[in-house]
This record gives sequence, structure tokens and C-alpha cells, in this order.
Amino acid sequence: MARGDIAAGDAPTQAARMTKPWLLLAVAAIGCGDNHPTTSPDAPVSPAPDATTGGDAEPPPAAGITFYDYAIAVDVTPDGRTAVFEDLSTGRVQAIVIDTVTGAIATPIDAGDPSGALVTGIASTGRMTAMHGDDAIEAGVLDGTTWRDLPSPYTTACDPQFGGAWDVSADGSVVVGFMWNGCNPVAFRWLDGAAAVTPLDVLGARNGAGTPTNRATVVSDDGKVAAGFAENLQLDRSPAIWDANGHGQLLDPAEQDAPGEILSINADGSRVAGVWALDGFTWTSAGGRVAIPRLDVSLPSDPVYPNAMSADGSLVFGGVGDAFFTIPFAFVWSDAAGTRDLTALARDAGLAIPADTILNSVLGASADGRVLIGTAMTGDGTPKTFALRLPATAL
Repeated sequence: MARGDIAAGDAPTQAARMTKPWLLLAVAAIGCGDNHPTTSPDAPVSPAPDATTGGDAEPPPAAGITFYDYAIAVDVTPDGRTAVFEDLSTGRVQAIVIDTVTGAIATPIDAGDPSGALVTGIASTGRMTAMHGDDAIEAGVLDGTTWRDLPSPYTTACDPQFGGAWDVSADGSVVVGFMWNGCNPVAFRWLDGAAAVTPLDVLGARNGAGTPTNRATVVSDDGKVAAGFAENLQLDRSPAIWDANGHGQLLDPAEQDAPGEILSINADGSRVAGVWALDGFTWTSAGGRVAIPRLDVSLPSDPVYPNAMSADGSLVFGGVGDAFFTIPFAFVWSDAAGTRDLTALARDAGLAIPADTILNSVLGASADGRVLIGTAMTGDGTPKTFALRLPATAL
């Protein structure tokens, strides 16, 4: 299973931090700085007026990169304009919303106790998703500055855990995640305005009592396809996908040799990507599973986490490596160019990344794949988070 995630039968307190892969590296940044951005010379800046049009037209935002001391890189909106990070330096979970063009940082939004709260996604509308709260952890959506709990259809939860909202569609109208039915997590889909969430098909099987653990981790931008994992006998996770009607399937229900899960999805849900037995993959209904090769600098045993994807599915971003045993490297993969080292690609594109700094993983990508957020590490081992904007020619 991915680091920091829950396996079937884990205690509720562990379940509260059902974190995405690669977040443990980011969490190590807690307390390492004052969370002011460290900006490279060519970092994203406000566009200058276009002199040829009397200042009425805005040129494209400049390419650049900004490093932060925030603990977690959460998500970025499809247009790449707004990024969300998570700050833990105050002893609380604070959602930090940043304009990637101007660099403006909004007033932090409190999400709760770090032992259970986690911010997970953002829509184009600014609506965010989270597991939030203090004494009780709820699946929540942020409307403005107020967290709203999503009502559960179940009469009992896994006290004090009630559920978690894990992702949101581009327009903010569809949210996916999981709810606790007793101490059995069930994947859900929620439509804006609905009285309660709608449980998705319970997939897989459990050895022993209770229903198998299911979680919808990601949702397509159009809100029609959700994906994540389901417990399948001895496997704590097996890649799973659900349609807008809640009907689901395991990508390979007969697979019993290695765990896996889906971590990213494109805009219409036609392509998903994830990790299976430490190997990265993409999957389509027509083409099946396609492997994402490791970088040349990676070890054969290094896990590959495809955490983000462009809208058309042609670009997949993530990290390869184990933060505990090796140095992770951020990557970008495409059918045409294969797997490329993102740090080298960004430097070749002219971004001022210090020679001793490595981009470790990508956690969020804009629709065109040019604006990325993720984790990094300096030469002395200090973890950072980053937001970068690549020039149009880089990919």
C-alpha cells in the first residue's frame, strides 16, 4: 500500500490521515521555516502590460518557479492560476491559497487538527475538499471560507471518524471520497445540493467479517468518472473505477499478487494512472494497462507514483523513488517522449533551479500540464514545496 494510507483493519486514528503518496516527504518540512516563499529570479510574476496594444492585453504569464516551506502541495486549478498548499507550522492544518501569476497569498483557512484533518483538492470555483474538524473528522467542502459537512447516509461511523472528501470536479459540483459505515469505508459521490452522498458500488472482497474497504480518490474534471481502490481479499488495495451512476469495476479482479491503486485521472475519465506492485501505469478501456518506465537514475525497486495528469491524458506527472531509502525524482511521462526527469527538463527550459536542488514529485498539474506543484529537496536535505510554470515549448 502507499505510504501514509489506510489498510483494511487499521485503527480509525490512522485512517484519519489517509494521505496521498509522496506526502510524507512534504510533511517533513513542518517547522523548517516561516513559510514565506523563496523565489527564483524568474519566478511567476504579474504580466506586464502589452505596449503594442496600449496595455489592454495581457501576455502569457512568465515561466518560473517558486519554492515554499509549506508542508504539503495539495492541488492546482485546471487553468493553473490557483494553487493550494497545506501549512502545519502553527499546529493546525491551514489551507494556503496562492495566485501562481501574481504570487498573492490569501488568508489561511483553518481545516482542523493535524492528527486527522487533510486538505485534498480545489475546483476552478475555489471550492475545496478535505477531511476536516477537531473532535470529529468529517468529509467537507469549502464554500467561501466556511467548511460544510457532507451528510452521511449511515447511522453509525467509526468514532470519531465520519468520512473524507478526496477530490472535486472542475466546476465544483461533484465531490468524491469515502464515508465510514461503522468501521467499513465506503466510496461515495456527492452532487451539489444533494441531501446526502450517494454510496458507490462496493467492490472487491474481504477475508473475514465486514465489507471491503473502498475509496474514491480522484474524479474527472467533468465529474463523470471516479477512481481509487478497493480491498480485494489479501490485497489491501486493488485499482478501481466507477461511472456517474455509481457502477464500478476492479481493473483486474483476478490479480492477487500485488496491491495497486489509481492516483490520477484525465478530464473526461478516459485515462487513469496509478501504481501497481511499485510500477507506474496508465490505463484506458481500449488499450488496457501501459507501463510507465522508471528514470535511468532510478533503481528497479523504486516505486513509481503517477500523481497528476494533463486534461487530455497525454502527460502524466509524479515521482519515482522512496523518500526513506533513495532520492525521489519528479518525472513527466508521455507516449511520445517516454519518462523524463522534470528537474533536468525545467532547467533546460531556462528555469533557475539551484544546482543542489532536486524536484522530488509532482502532486498537481494544470489542464495543459504547464503549471505544476509538488515537493523538492535542497542540497542539505531541507524539504520544500514548489509551484512552477513551464514555457509552452518545454513539453
